[in-house]
Amino acid sequence: MSLLDLFPILLFAVGFWGIRKVPFNDDFLSLDTSKQVKGFFALVVLLHHVSQWMHQDGLLDGFLHVGYLAVSVFFFFAGFGILKKYMTVPNYQHRFLSKRLVAVLFPYFVASLFFVSVQAFFGRFYAWHRIFLPFITFRSALPNGWFIIAICGFYIAFRLLTAMYPKNYAKIIVGLGVYYFLWVACCCINNLESNWSTSSVALVMGACLAWKEKT
Repeated sequence: MSLLDLFPILLFAVGFWGIRKVPFNDDFLSLDTSKQVKGFFALVVLLHHVSQWMHQDGLLDGFLHVGYLAVSVFFFFAGFGILKKYMTVPNYQHRFLSKRLVAVLFPYFVASLFFVSVQAFFGRFYAWHRIFLPFITFRSALPNGWFIIAICGFYIAFRLLTAMYPKNYAKIIVGLGVYYFLWVACCCINNLESNWSTSSVALVMGACLAWKEKT
């Protein structure tokens, strides 16, 4: 055991410091609650990536194979959130892509440029299309940038579906399901890792729950 193995213990101790029992939260899918849940699973994703760089038989071994499960939580809340807002916020779809894609792509390109610059400093260079065209080549400059490629595809599909079937929530959800299977086929054709597709089905599940709440 190394000192780094003690990192998760310290991290969880700080994270759960002052925790207390509270009454049942009926609004457990609210924006504030979802932010807290996503914050916890962001920590799980972080520990998953740390565990990939550590020696075996460490305290983080349990996080080696749960990364895609934690990421599925982000897909779930994305699907729940976009359909919920589409059902409740007037004209939500009009600026949907500009808001959502900028919120995702701006930090992605900043992180990509920083990562590539650091790699170039140490003599490792990346082709320019891996930075600026990851959605065409399915190859990201960031080692774990697949989530950005996947979520942007679903956002574009959602916007097209809202234009084709305005306020027809059932058809929009079915369309998202169809897009998911097309995405799985695309991942298989391009020999992408299974985590590119397995966790993204949670976005369709989140949209289904948002629709069920309304009905």
